[in-house]
Amino acid sequence: MSLKDYIFRKPTEFAIHYTEIEGICHIVYPKGHFDAASSGHAEKTIIEIVEKTNSLIFNLNELQYVSSAGLRVFLVVAKKMKVKNCHLHFCCLNQNVRQVFEISNFHTILEIHDSENDALDKMKFKMQKDNQ
Repeated sequence: MSLKDYIFRKPTEFAIHYTEIEGICHIVYPKGHFDAASSGHAEKTIIEIVEKTNSLIFNLNELQYVSSAGLRVFLVVAKKMKVKNCHLHFCCLNQNVRQVFEISNFHTILEIHDSENDALDKMKFKMQKDNQ
């Protein structure tokens, strides 16, 4: 399905779930359409997670679409994590979300990995490097 088809089809409800991997990071799993309608609530939820963690991974496997409002939330999170000197990684971008990241050049400013395991491995490596 093309990006245009995703944009103009009936939006699916947006949801956000997260899990904590003790001592390593929090992993956030957004699902559905991340757009202006969902960005306010999502930002509040994600900022609460950011405040309790030093490392964060966004697994975007179930994110069907992200608009500029969703990208703004990712940028706000990236800035907060940078101020805290914390690690932020993204993984499992589907073709449409990856295309939006590339068009907006987010792929050049954010760390993106093919799989959650790749993101976790890179995060663990950086944490070990920080502790040396």
